[in-house]
Amino acid sequence: MNYFVIQCYGKERILREAKFCVLSLLRYLQGQEGYKIVLYTDNPAFFEDIKEFVVCEPLPPETVQQWKGEHNFVHRVKIQMLLDFASKYSGKFIYLDSDTWFKQSPAELFTQIDDSNALMHLPEAQLKSNANPIIKKIHRFVKANTFTLTNGEKVNIPAEYFMWNAGVIGLHTNARPVMEKVLQLTDAMLAAYQKHVMEQLAFSYFLQKEFTTRRCDDVIEHYWPYCAVAEQPMIELFTGIEGQTMADKIAAVAGFDWSFTAEKPVKKSFWQRLFNRQ
Repeated sequence: MNYFVIQCYGKERILREAKFCVLSLLRYLQGQEGYKIVLYTDNPAFFEDIKEFVVCEPLPPETVQQWKGEHNFVHRVKIQMLLDFASKYSGKFIYLDSDTWFKQSPAELFTQIDDSNALMHLPEAQLKSNANPIIKKIHRFVKANTFTLTNGEKVNIPAEYFMWNAGVIGLHTNARPVMEKVLQLTDAMLAAYQKHVMEQLAFSYFLQKEFTTRRCDDVIEHYWPYCAVAEQPMIELFTGIEGQTMADKIAAVAGFDWSFTAEKPVKKSFWQRLFNRQ
């Protein structure tokens, strides 16, 4: 069995994005066997209209809080979720952030996942490139630090490694030991520097170290810079297709107008970001 795993809890915007992702995927999966879509969610009722196509794994607030760990790190939840998934299911899986959608059939992607090959969305920058302020800070951080895992293994992250976008991750569940190390490295780095990209950096390191990492941005779009501007058009889309047939819903998602992504997103101020988190 091949799996898609989507993290979708909390704000209605995130749930809506996840439903959009599922509908974009169903365009290619309907009538196909050997695939299962697993949603980790605190609100299965939101997905009532697509329940025949998904499996909902419970993700209540108390579990989310526990999985955030000692440093209350939101992206740590993803790693714990994938470890939980690997303890319950067996096979190849593609993890998806909610703010993703499918441009092409994913069938070919699963042929690229094996004991030697993994998927991430795309390489963003080589650490030593100092391509942007975040990469520059991370380069300086990894150059100055050695990290210790719970088994005593020492980790030095080479400056030649790339920071990959972790909005998509493709592995086999038998890579659970690697995911355990991702969790341990994330915690070790957070103890030294609480930066929002630590889970992404940990996945980037271990998937490059243990696998040949392949990109999949030709098949899957990750529109994370545009979530805010996509919200109202998606609300209007789902309002318009409420009560329609599944075929009509899938067609509406396939025809969604993404032209607004041609414009560079406006960077929010600190106060705007703070308000949006409330």
